[in-house]
Amino acid sequence: MEGELMKTSLSEGPGRGQSGSKVYNDPIHGQISLDRLLVKIVDTQQFQRLRFIKQMGCKSFVYPGAVHTRFEHSIGTCHLAHKYVKSIRRGQPELGITDEDALCVEIGALCHDLGHGPFSHVFDCNVTPHLPGAEHWKHEGGSIMMFDHLLDTHPQIREELEHGRDGDNIEFIREIIRGTSKDGDQNFIGRSRDKWFLYEIVANKLSGIDIDKWDYFVRDCYFLGIGSSFRDSKRFIQFSRVIEVKGRRRICYRDKLAENLYQLFNTRVYLHQTAVHHSTARLVERMLADALVLAYTHLVFEGKDGRKKNLAEAVHDPVAFGKLTDDVFTRVLNSSGSELAESRALLERILERRMYPHSRTLCIANVNEEEINRKAEHAIGSLLNRDDFATDMVSIDYGQGSENPISKVFFFEKSEPNSVFRLAPSEVSATLPVCFQDLRVVLLYKKEPTQEDSEKLREIFASFEHSVSGSPRRYLDKSESEN
Repeated sequence: MEGELMKTSLSEGPGRGQSGSKVYNDPIHGQISLDRLLVKIVDTQQFQRLRFIKQMGCKSFVYPGAVHTRFEHSIGTCHLAHKYVKSIRRGQPELGITDEDALCVEIGALCHDLGHGPFSHVFDCNVTPHLPGAEHWKHEGGSIMMFDHLLDTHPQIREELEHGRDGDNIEFIREIIRGTSKDGDQNFIGRSRDKWFLYEIVANKLSGIDIDKWDYFVRDCYFLGIGSSFRDSKRFIQFSRVIEVKGRRRICYRDKLAENLYQLFNTRVYLHQTAVHHSTARLVERMLADALVLAYTHLVFEGKDGRKKNLAEAVHDPVAFGKLTDDVFTRVLNSSGSELAESRALLERILERRMYPHSRTLCIANVNEEEINRKAEHAIGSLLNRDDFATDMVSIDYGQGSENPISKVFFFEKSEPNSVFRLAPSEVSATLPVCFQDLRVVLLYKKEPTQEDSEKLREIFASFEHSVSGSPRRYLDKSESEN
């Protein structure tokens, strides 16, 4: 069995030359070949569940083409893992990357999204924070839970992974799914310190540069039908190199890639501005989340022990969670019981485009939730019930909040391939941004307004906008607009 694991990872392909391998035709990467063990993982219920979870949540209510799923994104990410590890291995054989190492990185990439709930980030950003006992649940932890469940229900896969020679392969895969921390100050146990760089490939929270983004930036833009300055990861793969930095081997980039890296993060901002935080899409997601929170005790799924688990309990039970997909929408919508009437009405409003009334989107200097809520309460006053309102605050940034993510990247020159340095923005271009975060807030009214409510809402929203922005929007008169 040990020999089987060793030979399964880096054979060349398409096809990769193995019995049991499979080729997938992908609209982004073309022909993707997966080895035998990866195909075994794909052909499990835990992985196939991803076919029923949209990658972009509710964005298809605004962009009809955005119906791609976590299934194809995960296969695409696995494909990039194969290409990246193979490139590093060929260019730097002295790093001692083994077939086992490579296979585990590919499995980590393939399984990194197993734990996404219905409508992807809508679930862990807008639903679980309001469910008792699930407030701190995140999809990365869910992915590890589902990966362990996959191994429990497919002992032959577990057996192949357990008979490795390079370390604790199963823990290594869990750590890859979990990813690096934002400060990078962590010690992994799945692999030794000299292979720390392997953890930067799939989920790199340290700099934000990883193959997960390389796939979904291109894939999301493609299915949204919008352009992108980032089109291909080949250049990043070709011009990256592993170099020892402060006692750890890190992935570093050629200095000439600096502008390309800024373009990479510009794509993230563009995606968030254009689609992820599109005002109507945010309203749909908020209404869906409110519907699920209202319904959570009535949405039940059979768990591992045969007992029924409600939505809050299901996130901690892999069997119950395995039944949680986007079909919760139609399950509530097509229900007939009075206990789901309020949730059902919200989903009907979504389909009939009767969205929450709202203020215009306001840019703010910083997120001070207490101050924003105080201004909302002052604007609402006694006109309507404060409990019927909500504020929706978002950050559109380069992935590191207000920080410049490139400040965490190490570069090297062609003439000194083993020496690293950082690049200040002024050394790259004079046209780079000076601010890396855009904060926005909207005031929402969650009830369906009457004619009388609509009059009051206009007054409330105008007061809130003036309070937050400091001045009302000024419209040009006819003479000004003609000049």
